[in-house]
Amino acid sequence: MKKISICLCIALMFSNHAFSQIQVDSVGNVGVGTATPSAKLDVDGVIKATGGNSTDWNNKLDAEVDADTTNELQLLNLSGDTIFISNGNFIVIPNLNVLTTLNCSVSSSLSNTDETFSGAKDGSITVSSTCTGFCGTIQYSIIGGAVQTSNIFTGLAPGTYTIVATNDGIACSDTNMVTILAGPPPTVQQRLDTAETPLALFNTGIQLDSLYGKTYQGGLICYLDTLTGDGLIAALSDIPNSKRWHNGTGIVTGATDLSIGAGQSNTASIISVQGGGIYAATECTGFTSGIYTDWFLPSRAELNTMYVNLHSEGLGSFNPTLYWSSSEVNNSSAHTQDFFNGSFPSRLKGDNLRVRPCRAFSPVPPSCSISSSAGKTDETFSGFNDGSITVTASCTGSCGT
Repeated sequence: MKKISICLCIALMFSNHAFSQIQVDSVGNVGVGTATPSAKLDVDGVIKATGGNSTDWNNKLDAEVDADTTNELQLLNLSGDTIFISNGNFIVIPNLNVLTTLNCSVSSSLSNTDETFSGAKDGSITVSSTCTGFCGTIQYSIIGGAVQTSNIFTGLAPGTYTIVATNDGIACSDTNMVTILAGPPPTVQQRLDTAETPLALFNTGIQLDSLYGKTYQGGLICYLDTLTGDGLIAALSDIPNSKRWHNGTGIVTGATDLSIGAGQSNTASIISVQGGGIYAATECTGFTSGIYTDWFLPSRAELNTMYVNLHSEGLGSFNPTLYWSSSEVNNSSAHTQDFFNGSFPSRLKGDNLRVRPCRAFSPVPPSCSISSSAGKTDETFSGFNDGSITVTASCTGSCGT
């Protein structure tokens, strides 16, 4: 930026009698016509310039002294595309073309995180930037991509990226390059987290003991039928506090099936006969984990998959005590499993025991439907790259983020 310096040289001549009108204070401020100077040169009165211009000058910016409005010093203030002048006038500069001549300097550095695992496309780049001189809002872009005000880029696949940090997208910029490295092969958990089913993993050679205890659809995998792909999930933790099996009435419910796959129908039978209240079956059907609400009290065989495939392997945070199953013995008792030694004692339905909800899954991922609409704002003016798009979306079915 070109700088223009204006020097007003004034020769001041004083007679011997005039020195009483000059005051120099302890910090070096000089006062002319004032005994209390508040600046390096503080003049109270009119300054008269001779030897080229006999016009009287006054340094006050807010007063007109000679009826000529073109010879006062002015304060300038820049806002957006407008220069405001202290006398009330202003100048509008379309497209901010003047900014290309203003002096500024942007410097930036990059930090990045590589892809978590192969195929994740979750690398990120963070830009740290500073600006000196004429500085507006720093904007960022990957060459070939949209301009943004955020200094963080996410969801990046492996590759080399060129990042541009720009002052208002026009005046000055800095460019840097960084490489996102490909991640290692995904773990079993990472593959489950990216929507591969347990059966699909098993069919690629993943062993059952590598699947059990992995988080999936709201809990821990505790059983997989390797022919059908159906399986069972144990909740991550027990229902708080021990619960009784019935709602206070010892009657036959017909929930006698012990087998894998029977827990959901057993639970429905129990609630149908027992009715409302707070007891083991209703605590399970009222349980929620994430988006999953289809939990039930496991049958005796389903409960055993939790003991064998989770608890015996140190997984699932179970207590070494008795847990209720949904399998009924008679009107007064039901089957339990002792998570201390694996035995299956029956206990009175009125006893308060631990409860762990269970749910089933199939090889077909849960379905969902997403609908969306988009709104936009156009570019403010050519070359500014400040358009935006806003997406409004809704989801029905099994919806995550």
